[in-house]
Parts: sequence; structure tokens; C-alpha cells
Amino acid sequence: NDANVIAGNWFGLEADGVTPAPSANPAVHIRQFSAGNRIGSNQDGVSDELERNVIANSSVGVLLELRDSASQDNRVVGNWIGVDAKGRPAGNDTGVRLTGFLSVGDDAQVLRANRIAYNGTGVLVEDSLSLASSSDNCVDDNEVGVEHAGSDDVLFAGNWWGDPSGPAGLGGGNGDAALATGAGSLTVAPWRETPPSGVCQQNLLVNGDFDSDRAGWPGTVGSFDPAFDWLAAPDSGSLRIDNDSPNPQSGTGPRQCVAIVPGGEYDLRAWIRVPPEQGVVGSASARVVWYDGSEPPCNAGLVGSLQIAGPGPETGAFEPVERLSLTAPPDARLAGVALVVNKIDAGGLYQAWFDHVEFVPEPGSAAAGAAALLALAVLRRRRGDGDVPCEVSLRRAPGLDDSRPPGRRNETSQGTSPLAR
Repeated sequence: NDANVIAGNWFGLEADGVTPAPSANPAVHIRQFSAGNRIGSNQDGVSDELERNVIANSSVGVLLELRDSASQDNRVVGNWIGVDAKGRPAGNDTGVRLTGFLSVGDDAQVLRANRIAYNGTGVLVEDSLSLASSSDNCVDDNEVGVEHAGSDDVLFAGNWWGDPSGPAGLGGGNGDAALATGAGSLTVAPWRETPPSGVCQQNLLVNGDFDSDRAGWPGTVGSFDPAFDWLAAPDSGSLRIDNDSPNPQSGTGPRQCVAIVPGGEYDLRAWIRVPPEQGVVGSASARVVWYDGSEPPCNAGLVGSLQIAGPGPETGAFEPVERLSLTAPPDARLAGVALVVNKIDAGGLYQAWFDHVEFVPEPGSAAAGAAALLALAVLRRRRGDGDVPCEVSLRRAPGLDDSRPPGRRNETSQGTSPLAR
């Protein structure tokens, strides 16, 4: 049937939005002759975030399997596909799969403003299915971003690929790969050089993936190492930190200073590689310290306590560490995020590699709300700008209505709704 709305649901997750749950495979399936269906938000500016579906832990997140030229205007808009309700990795084997046999030009499917992350393949296009609109998606941290294995020509432009240089593969950049493995062409340019506002869970750190250098991390401690990457990507690397201090109880590492929302909640995550049996006792961790200053650098006005993610285990492989739901003190306005290698012994050498470092506002918190309601212009720190820690500007977003009470429209009985608790 036609004109269905699937919005505000969690698929592949328990009611807490985090714990994996059995999911239908595919989680959402639009098939045969169906038309005019909406999966996600209508993007009218009212409760768009509440209309988001969170689709995780499935073989296929969204499957559009269409067979007729009447199958027009199926819309997948404003969803999180491959993460849980906190924005943490919960990938599908394939995030979105579009398949079917339609006449070229007959199909008009829309894929817009979705966060598609941590899937095996973010978007897979097959057969003669194509897209009418596919902009403002965040395609990031997938093993393959987009694969076009079909026969039609596909335009997938105006999207964020996790890096300003654009997608790897067809784009020649450092972001997720864009591949054309079928008879049809895949056009990805022009792509977005910045993430679309309100779509990605924005990493407040610059160059946390160390794709090509250590830019964005002030000072000289730590060196870019292209030999090691958390995903073993051939076109990326990591930050190696050596602690060879002659003194005992020593620590070293770079730090970024970022603007935060007082009282906001944040998640700190990193992947750390620590070789075993280094001959000295040490540890490697990511850390956050809060400051009450109004602008960087984070050198004075310490408030609150030190928060540590780690230490990374000494396995010789990249291992994840995280510290979640960190609440900034009410008088904190800056956070110093540091990558630290400690050495207990005097002399000797202790090494660790850091990659995929994220400091992000936690969804649903004051910090995430501020990300939507305030323009936190912390990014004049783009790569190539040197070691300037950041420039901060806060301004009220136009059209903000504080009087509208929170609520959620559960527009379908499919999936697990956060209301059903």
C-alpha cells in the first residue's frame, strides 16, 4: 500500500535505545508497487528530531525493493542508520539498500539528511534503481560509504563523507569510499566540505581521525604514523606518542581546547593501540579537563574534576576506550581534550597510537540541544589553519521557540518506540 509514515521508532534496539534487540531483517522494507512512503522526518522544522528512526543491528537497515514505475517518491529522510539512540556504533551489514527493475527515469526515491555510519556498506544501489534526491547525508565510518552496483546513472552529490576532501575511491579523498562496481555511473561531486547542521553527531575535535597529518593538535608532541590506522585503511593513519622522559611518573601528549555548553553532557571515545611488553610500566588514555574561560586556550580557570577514558589495553591492536555521559560543570565553558601517554618508570620508552578520537555532545542532552539551537562556531580550526586551538562564537539561532513543550508523535506501530516504556 501507499503513503505510509514510519517515524519515531527504534529498530534493533531495546526500549533503552542502546541494548541490541532482535530485529526483522530488513528492519524496514518498502517493496513491490508501493509509493509515497516516508521513513523518518518530513523536515518541516517541527519535531524533526523526534520523527527520526534509529535503525541498528540488522542485516539491512532500510530496503527499498521496487518493481513498478508507479513506485514513486519513497522518502528516507532524517534517520540514524548504524548507530544507537546515543549515537554510538551499532552498525548494520548494509545501511540502505535500493534495488529493483524500473525504467530509467521512472523512479524518484529520496535519500536525504540521514546519518549513515558504522555499517558494512552505508548505501548499496543495485539493478536499475536510482535516486531523485540524495543530499545532506552524513556518510561516515562505514567500511564502504556508497556502492553503486546497478545499471542506471546515480547522482549522490552534496553529501558529507567524513572528511573535507570528499570520498575515497571515486572522489580521491580521505572520507568513506564511493565505488561504482556496475554498469551505471556514480557522481559524487560536488560534496559537502563541512557536515550538514543537525544531521551528524558533530565531533568537536579537529582531525580526530588523523587521515593525513596531525594538524589541529597544538604543539609538537606526537607524530603522524601512516603505518597504523584503526580500520587498517591504506589512505589514513594515526597519532603515535612516545614517552621517553628520564623522569618517573611522567606524562606527555597534545591537547585541543573546545567550546562547550555549561552543564551539557558529552561522550569521549578513542581507539588506542598499545604494544605489549615494552619493558617499562605505563598507560595511554584520553582525558577531559573543564575550564571556566570564555575563550581558548585552556590554561587557567580549572573547574570540576579530571575525566579519563582508558587506559588502552596492551594488546598490540587498536582497542576502543570511552567515557560516556560526562556532565560539564555548570560554570564550565571550555574543555581541554588530551591524548596522554604516562610512564611510571624513570627512563625507557613507552609508546601508544591514537585514532578515531571523538568528543561529541550526547543526544538528548543540553549540549545536543545547543548544537541545534546555537551556532557554535568552533571551526576556524580546519586543517591547514595551523595550531590555532579554536575561535568561538555563540549566537542565538533564528526562529527558536522555547514555548513549545517536548513531545513525540508515534506515527506507526512498527518498530520499538521510545514511548513504549
